[in-house]
Amino acid sequence: MLIPVRYDACRRNSNAVSAWREALEKCIARNAEGVLFPKGEYHFHAGGTVRKYCFISNNDEGVKSIVFYLNGLKNFTLAGEEARFIFHGRLSPLVAENCEGLRIQGISIDFADSFVHEAEAVDCGKEGTFFRLGGKYSVENGRISFFRDAYDNLDGRFRLFPFDRSTGEFPRDAKIRFCPNLVLKRRDDLLLLPVDVTDSREKFFTVRHQGRLNPGMVIDGCRDVLLKECTVHHCGGMGIIAQNTENIRLDSVRVVPSAGRLVSASDDALHFADCSGKIELLNSFLRYTLDDALNIHGIYRKLRCRNHCAFLETGHYQQFGLNPGKDGDLMELSKKDTMKPYATLKVKSFSSVNKQICCVEFTEPLPPEFSDGDRIRNRKTAEAEVTLSGNDIANNHPRGFLVSGVKRAVIEKNRIHSPRAGVYISGDMNFWFETGPVEEALIRNNRFDHCCYIATASAHAPITVAPEIPNPEKDFFYHGRILVRDNIFLEESVTPAVKAFSADTLDFSGNTLYVEKKQGMRWEAVEKHHCRSVVSDCNKVKSGEN
Repeated sequence: MLIPVRYDACRRNSNAVSAWREALEKCIARNAEGVLFPKGEYHFHAGGTVRKYCFISNNDEGVKSIVFYLNGLKNFTLAGEEARFIFHGRLSPLVAENCEGLRIQGISIDFADSFVHEAEAVDCGKEGTFFRLGGKYSVENGRISFFRDAYDNLDGRFRLFPFDRSTGEFPRDAKIRFCPNLVLKRRDDLLLLPVDVTDSREKFFTVRHQGRLNPGMVIDGCRDVLLKECTVHHCGGMGIIAQNTENIRLDSVRVVPSAGRLVSASDDALHFADCSGKIELLNSFLRYTLDDALNIHGIYRKLRCRNHCAFLETGHYQQFGLNPGKDGDLMELSKKDTMKPYATLKVKSFSSVNKQICCVEFTEPLPPEFSDGDRIRNRKTAEAEVTLSGNDIANNHPRGFLVSGVKRAVIEKNRIHSPRAGVYISGDMNFWFETGPVEEALIRNNRFDHCCYIATASAHAPITVAPEIPNPEKDFFYHGRILVRDNIFLEESVTPAVKAFSADTLDFSGNTLYVEKKQGMRWEAVEKHHCRSVVSDCNKVKSGEN
């Protein structure tokens, strides 16, 4: 039995938070299956929300005002009959922690206020450019204010993304500009900002003016999670992020802007950090985000040793506060320059010192090859299996599917249209600290629909394998088997279909490539560097469109 939410939807300013919490309390008291939102539009305001300091991978930490806070629930369902949720102000729609058997279905998330605005460049002069800014804002003391709170535009600048209204995507020669939040002059409804826009082709922009403070859904430390027929129309951060979660399936999920908006999520549509077990994305649409469509990775940390005490140091500030694992986990040591693993240790115990430092005790001594600052990762993510099937992704700046640090990834039957790489398999120990090797990636029966179409994508291909290894070792190959089979590639230039670095095996077979080759230009379907074995066979190269 699902407990229905009783809410007067006729009053736009009414707050549905109390109705939700009342239904949740009844559900827990009656040991019911979950909570149901009948079809309709529900408005949520800050009053009655749960305030909690949260650490969210690749997003910004801080105190969140959480509407749907689910903690420690088992076999709980949050369902909607096409329920549309509208959030007012800087809210965090949903955070689920330590839940098991969680099911979320039939809801959509949108915000009344925007974390991304639209701007039209009207006139450029010596001082800067006059813009007409859409949406709600005010100008106070020479600065543009959007939310008028302590978190508003913290870094004091904007990112301007060119936008082509005729195609609905980023222009081919798109150049992201950084602009200080400084209004030099006002002229009627125009604002003069200190940024140069002289290219007449760049008239419309999306303006990203907030940090990654308010992602749509956060799944943390959970197990056996299903998200089905859910939509994120807009949020200030990543659309849906899961961290330290075992077994998660997203089916028929949509991250797409609502009518009148150019942008859905201000950052990645989907993000999975240090997740394990099975990670599945099926039959979903991911569109118009200002960062990647999807990123799956583990986390490298620095292993330090002081006075016979070993501790883990988190390298990137947006990974502070995350749980590194549990007692009994296996950890893998690697050298930061070659990125080559050399030992596996079993954890006896973890003990947190602060948000960046965690003491660790192993069941055996550190190996003789250990050097202070070597990188370490939890092997739980390295055993994860990923399935990305039947999805449609487009216009996510800059890339499509990013997968690293897992045992096996099957990427099949997707349509992928991305400004840069459609599939990006990397690994990094020195900036984002995102693990790691992929033992096998099977990329088959996909349609790569004009990827790498912007000028800044010259280092990419529709499929790019590019671990960031400072000092490659001759006989060490970071990634395992990369199998690219029976895909269709629609290209506008002579970009190779695959660029691969440091893969043990690359098999590019049975693919069909539609390319426009320039007169007299040599072209190869595969560009390889430092790969042990490469097979490129039975591929068809055709001219024109399919």
